[in-house]
Amino acid sequence: WFNPLLWVACRRLRDEGERACDDAVLNGGSEPAEYAAHLLEIAKSVTRLPVTPAIAMARPSSLEGRISAMLNANVSRHPIRGATRIATLVAFVAVTVPIAIAQDRFWSFTGTVADQTNRLVPEATLVLVNGSTRAKYEVQTDRAGQFEFVGLPAAEYEVAVQVPGFKTVKDAIAVAGKNVTRSFKLQLGTIQEMVNVTGPRQAANPDPAQQQAKLEKARQIRQVTSEKCAGAPADESGGRIVPPLKLIDVRPDYPDALKAGGMTGAVVMEARIGTDGTVRDVNVVSSPHPELSRLATDAVQQWEFSTTYLNCTPVEVAMTVTVNFGTK
Repeated sequence: WFNPLLWVACRRLRDEGERACDDAVLNGGSEPAEYAAHLLEIAKSVTRLPVTPAIAMARPSSLEGRISAMLNANVSRHPIRGATRIATLVAFVAVTVPIAIAQDRFWSFTGTVADQTNRLVPEATLVLVNGSTRAKYEVQTDRAGQFEFVGLPAAEYEVAVQVPGFKTVKDAIAVAGKNVTRSFKLQLGTIQEMVNVTGPRQAANPDPAQQQAKLEKARQIRQVTSEKCAGAPADESGGRIVPPLKLIDVRPDYPDALKAGGMTGAVVMEARIGTDGTVRDVNVVSSPHPELSRLATDAVQQWEFSTTYLNCTPVEVAMTVTVNFGTK
């Protein structure tokens, strides 16, 4: 292990072990001078042999210090007392326990992200914010739709899951004392449409060439989607959206009489685009006047879109429409 501190500690332990053996021999009744002379003879015999395993008790690098210690009459050769042992143990625990606790103060947050068809979504962005420090962490799901945050301190966190075309999922998690696992399911987002109306609707029919071009675009979308989905494996990852394309766009009428009478404002509606591209379930959320609501609803109900696909399957999609009646 490339750690100089570990090397130093091992060498010091080896030296102390050799000196402990020396103390045990001297405490057994051997004379220090005789024992030192015996070690010197062993060291000389080791250095004369061409191939001999090193004898730990007579290594030249430590022999000088060992002989000096064994000939020093002031050195205590008695085992450490019980109180000293306890003090050493307490010191060791005081150093190691905080380190162990510090290692356990960090945890992980893992899980998966799937769409509304239960297919796992790759490249989903997850943003995690520490509620106390406001520290921000950001990761993306892998090809298997899995994510992992590591090294998280204990705290309350705010998490947001973001994928283009889907509603952002927000949640709160508590990381404290253990690793956390969570799975998220995404729902298709809401299409936003805004229309500004400043005068009466033109009676002229839409440009046939432009209308034909949009219909051809819708046909191409269906064909390309069909070809891609025909060869797609059943377990292919999720999150694959083909958004709708507006094919028929009818603008709301705004008679001059209403405009002259000062009837202005925004009509906000919620609706759904069906799998066949028609607009249904139109609901007025807010409006300054019932007549403006009627005009806006009448126009939006005539819109048509190309089919929306999620993982090669036609799906309905929510839509919010804002119609602003007023002058420029």
